[in-house]
Amino acid sequence: MKKSNIFLMPLIIFIFFSCEKNEKGEIITDPVTEPPYDDPIWHPSGEIIGFNHMPIREIHQNKDRQYYWKFDLDSMGYWLINTDGTNMRRILPYYLNTPAWSPDGKWIAFSNNAQISIMPFDGEQFDTKAIQVLTKEGRNFFPAWSLDGKKIAFVQSVCDDTIQCGIWIYSLETNKSEFIIMGTDPCWSPQSDFLTYIENVYVDRNVTGNNIWIYDFKDKSSKIILHLLSPNLDNRYLRYSPDGTSIAFVSIMNDVEGIQLFKINSDGSGLTKLTSNGCTQFSWSPEGSIIYVNFYYKYIDETTGNLWTMDGDGGNKQPLTYNCFQIMQ
Repeated sequence: MKKSNIFLMPLIIFIFFSCEKNEKGEIITDPVTEPPYDDPIWHPSGEIIGFNHMPIREIHQNKDRQYYWKFDLDSMGYWLINTDGTNMRRILPYYLNTPAWSPDGKWIAFSNNAQISIMPFDGEQFDTKAIQVLTKEGRNFFPAWSLDGKKIAFVQSVCDDTIQCGIWIYSLETNKSEFIIMGTDPCWSPQSDFLTYIENVYVDRNVTGNNIWIYDFKDKSSKIILHLLSPNLDNRYLRYSPDGTSIAFVSIMNDVEGIQLFKINSDGSGLTKLTSNGCTQFSWSPEGSIIYVNFYYKYIDETTGNLWTMDGDGGNKQPLTYNCFQIMQ
């Protein structure tokens, strides 16, 4: 089985799409493209944020009013930024796929060549020579640390006679993995021995939606806390708030608004939309604030695809980064 390599440079440099302008003069695009920022994760210290980044160099417009983005590939990689928006710097010359900080902030877990790996972090730099590859088979993504830092949940995406796809737990004490349950996007509760996850809803072998579940390790049982039916076919990135009272996730609740950030209470009640201008990924701060990628593909301006912060209730939205580019005619 051929495995992907996250250290390879992307093959697609230019992303083409047609567009028009709305009444405000904003550029509206039709196809979905990718934001220049990706996978923001707030460090447990609360002082820095890590993220994947490929800066936009310029946006070109041709005579047919088509636009394309030109990225600065020499600057792509894994970056850090102080939480006040200062000292944005590139740390690694490649992306970290589905990264996650350890609870003590001394390690980062990520998927490399479709296997879960961990790498030491001293608060300033990563020790790339001390990377440990934890899994050896299948295709594994979305690592999530337990509260005590002794276990990592992850998603195995291969199903065959020897491997069960779904959520597995890797023990850093025994160096062994154990299958837990079918599902994806695992997230540990910060208050109790629970694991929240998403599982597809099938009707006649067709996916009709996603449900959010909670798995109890004590009695090895699961229960649904929220039904999310069509068009909610791609709910992602479940994340508990630091106090464990809320769970946030990204979802497409309707085709008009696109992908947005939502929040529920830990029991599944109180569904609330936190963004209206788009959100592809996010992370909670230790104090309960949120860093997120503000991205809705229909609009292009200096705020598109940037990192924004907001309060845990969706208020006080502020840009943390800005795209620097020119629209070339």
